[in-house]
Amino acid sequence: MSTVKTNEDWQDLWRKGDTRWDTNQSNPTLVSLVDKDTHFKEKNFSRALVPGCGSGYDAFTLCRIPSIKEVVGLDVSDLANKRSNELRDERIAHDPSVAKAKFVVGDFFTLPEDDKFDLIFDYTFLCAMIPENRDKWADTYARIIKPGGELVTLIFPLSKPPPGPPHQINFDLVSSLLTPRGFVNIESRACTESVPSRLGNEWLAIWVKKE
Repeated sequence: MSTVKTNEDWQDLWRKGDTRWDTNQSNPTLVSLVDKDTHFKEKNFSRALVPGCGSGYDAFTLCRIPSIKEVVGLDVSDLANKRSNELRDERIAHDPSVAKAKFVVGDFFTLPEDDKFDLIFDYTFLCAMIPENRDKWADTYARIIKPGGELVTLIFPLSKPPPGPPHQINFDLVSSLLTPRGFVNIESRACTESVPSRLGNEWLAIWVKKE
């Protein structure tokens, strides 16, 4: 996947059915945060975003947060969008909360400043973009997250030889991007739950945007 650099490149992979990053489930660490941890239950989040949402599994998990009214799943691929909408329609009968999910096709970097979120989940997104776009990634989050809002970064892969994507990233890199832009780290730890192929290669870091 070393030639994957543009939005069209990702769309082309979906056309070919080459979605090797798709684990067919929501990330287990996120599932535990939402279903077992008290952190999200004590917050009053109303609008969440999952950029690069793919099939939408993580967006469906965020829908289970009681205070959440809308979860936007964003992807550059219309085929990913079709897939996520189909899954939502399949699941809604046994899990009505997924009705909160709204899937859209769009470019993360051009999200308008007045389109604010108070919770964002970033997983296999930063690592998927070319390194030259990392500052734009952080600038966009600084623009679209409300003061007091939270950015949950599930940092992956911690170890991977080049080339990418996915590109190797780590906590220090993410901190160097977010801290100068007004984000404060409130939780940082190794992930003890994941799919077998990624276990030991993920790190959870939660950030709050300063008021």
